[in-house]
Amino acid sequence: LLYTLLRYVHSNNLNIVSIEDPVERVIAGVTQIEVNREQGWDFDTILPKVMRQDPDIIAVGEVRDLKTCETTLMAGITGHLVLSTLHASSAFEALMRLRHLGVAPEVLTSAIKLVIWQRLVPLNCQHCVEFVVLGKDLATVLRMPAEYQAKASRGCEYCGQTGIASRVGCYEVMGIPMSARSGIADFVGGRISLSELGYQMQKTGVYRHWYQSIKQLLLSGMV
Repeated sequence: LLYTLLRYVHSNNLNIVSIEDPVERVIAGVTQIEVNREQGWDFDTILPKVMRQDPDIIAVGEVRDLKTCETTLMAGITGHLVLSTLHASSAFEALMRLRHLGVAPEVLTSAIKLVIWQRLVPLNCQHCVEFVVLGKDLATVLRMPAEYQAKASRGCEYCGQTGIASRVGCYEVMGIPMSARSGIADFVGGRISLSELGYQMQKTGVYRHWYQSIKQLLLSGMV
């Protein structure tokens, strides 16, 4: 996803720098720097030097510690477009993860514009696909009728008896405009609950739950 975003924003008129561990795909027109911990070159040591070059866009492979996180967020506040990744179980959890690292709520709400949570889900093998009843538990999560006839693959020689053809991304997307920043600050500050924040975000139209992505894939017969 990070490489896709870099290709999307790429322009000959922009200075784009990425810090990666390791560089997995070369992108023409992007200055890609690889982390080398043996020589003392980690995210938190490379990033300040990159900022002195004043690039238009900075990509940080992963936020793992407070120092890297604070420098990354400050780069966003000072006018750079910054793309980065971290491990979290949802878009909301990503905010809490940053808060637990020690980032102040006001810094989070000032710097972050968009959070995308991604999980890869298996695609049905079309050689052995069949219709099955969705079931009560899954139907409740996806807000669909329990008797809905979904597609599932039982496994065959084409897919090595796995039922899986490949994988596709399932996404939860949360935009953070000015109107939503007070709610985000209240959430990371512990003043409102996750459900209250979710309700606020859905009212502002800047939140798409992962179940909507899964439901779209399910209705198309892909998963």
